[in-house]
Amino acid sequence: MHYIWRVLRMQFGKRNINTENFVRKYRLGFNYKGALNCVYHYTDGDAVYVDLWKLKGDTVEKGCIAKLSLKTGAIEKQTDDDTICNSVMSPGGNTILLNYRAEGYWTVLDLAAKTEKKVEGINGYARTKEISFVDDYHVLAFGDTIIKDKGEILVTNLIDLRTQKTMKSYKDEAYGDGDIQMRWIYECGKKGLKIRDITNGESFTVEQAKEDVHPLSVRGDYVLFGNLEERTPFYLCSLSLKKHIKIDVLEKLGQNVQMYLAAKEKKLLFTDGRECYLVDIAVLTVK
Repeated sequence: MHYIWRVLRMQFGKRNINTENFVRKYRLGFNYKGALNCVYHYTDGDAVYVDLWKLKGDTVEKGCIAKLSLKTGAIEKQTDDDTICNSVMSPGGNTILLNYRAEGYWTVLDLAAKTEKKVEGINGYARTKEISFVDDYHVLAFGDTIIKDKGEILVTNLIDLRTQKTMKSYKDEAYGDGDIQMRWIYECGKKGLKIRDITNGESFTVEQAKEDVHPLSVRGDYVLFGNLEERTPFYLCSLSLKKHIKIDVLEKLGQNVQMYLAAKEKKLLFTDGRECYLVDIAVLTVK
């Protein structure tokens, strides 16, 4: 027996559901124009944080992180004008990691303290997908790979952004089929889908998932597994609670799946840009 938890399908452009609750804390920016390069996900009251660029032709002459009031349009700069870099914001919006790739280093911008400090523990040429936030002040980042006779050992470092120091290194030889935000290793097998936390060795298995599945989308604590080519069932997992629900095959869902969480309402919205599904995740929030 499998479970479908109030899955609602709708078309964009039709007002089938009220999505107001999905944008109370997080906002999405799109169709950027002018100096606006990026809108970060976290809303600070009536303001958002943005990445501003000054362009001359196709060349970026200046760049800065700023706080933009959505009511008044007032801009409060958070950095100097030389912040021309890749960046990623922490889940709670307290810090932003900045990659000065040309110079070969990362910094952490603490928005509350209004300080920017160099982070030695992150490889200066690491990409944003090679860094994963554990919380607002701790990240996982790949370290140097250890070469042995029997193969490679992957090293992942836990870094404290307050001290900019590596707190612990995790060495893993059994890499499985891939990773989820660097912290979890997953592996598909005859006994099901096994997910293991590299920081403590704890694991759980989705025994129903006998198919060859992989992560389609990740949002916070939740990961959606499936295989869009073979149209297998989907499995929505809570990594911290080690729980999952099974969702029947969604025939019209495209390849680029994104998820948006409304934790207070215990709902998860996932979409491919055309089709939109609303899932009740209450069963995944109870310990």
